[in-house]
Amino acid sequence: MNISTALAEGLVEGISEKPERFVETVMSDVFVYSDTVRKVYKDNRKGFFTDLRDLETRRRYYAEDYAWNKESSKDIHVALRGVQKTNSNTYQVIAPELADEWFIEMRRVQDSDTLFRRLTDKKATVADVVSLARTQTESLDSLSSQYLHTFNDLLERGLKELWRARLDGDLRFFGKKFEDSVPAKTTDRRVDALLEFFQQHPYFTDMTNDHVSVAIDNHAGNVVFYDNRPQFIDIHLVKRDWRIIDRNNNISRIATCVRVLGNDDLANAMYDTYTNYHQLAPPEVTSFQEAYNGFIKGYYYTFLKQPDIADKYFRFADATLEAL
Repeated sequence: MNISTALAEGLVEGISEKPERFVETVMSDVFVYSDTVRKVYKDNRKGFFTDLRDLETRRRYYAEDYAWNKESSKDIHVALRGVQKTNSNTYQVIAPELADEWFIEMRRVQDSDTLFRRLTDKKATVADVVSLARTQTESLDSLSSQYLHTFNDLLERGLKELWRARLDGDLRFFGKKFEDSVPAKTTDRRVDALLEFFQQHPYFTDMTNDHVSVAIDNHAGNVVFYDNRPQFIDIHLVKRDWRIIDRNNNISRIATCVRVLGNDDLANAMYDTYTNYHQLAPPEVTSFQEAYNGFIKGYYYTFLKQPDIADKYFRFADATLEAL
């Protein structure tokens, strides 16, 4: 028995309630209760870009995941709980630093009220996205001040090299995982075109570490509205190299979702809000970043077997890239 089984069967001391619903994701088991959600990362899971089978990797991932999510959604993420087996074949909660199994505890929110749903239902407002842009920028500035120093080894490579790895390594690799749906030559054409722009534009040559920020998994499905305020959930990126980027890509990533699923006015309102905090990249670089993020989401929704949504992102990204 592991902690997922124990939660499912109500065998964790102090948690008498059994879950109402179980949701399995690629990396985790999620247990939904009347007013609480508990998440367990799979200890046998090797994903595309991370391996949680190693105990120390898992320990570190839980701690970082909770800390980053807590900073981004203080009202939702409650605690990181450590657990251990008892002699009576149950589990008891202990301090996280003493444990070798864990779960993350969150308040249950109305998971149907996401930015994705508001956008696709055409109910998102300018006030929604302005509040989101402000919340995201302030949260990322705070996270950067706390954690950016932990990425000094990556920063020594420079932002340009980190961008190159995202394009020529990760995006090409991820896209070719779905050759049954997207031909490899299509992925190569897309990545090669992105690389051509990247190699020629001085923005990427002139970038310094003053442009760097931590990065989160900030797509429309990871934004929920709690008391009608936008908050992020599940924002910790699985690959460490992805957790820093030039800060303009952070706003471009969520604005891409808003433009594709919503409209130009909403996306532009996000950028206008962002400029109250930081200087925006040149327009053609913003378009490049939107194309890049559109391709990521296209392949992501291909992975989720949602071809209609994937096609929206692909069509947008291909058209944007062609116009550069």
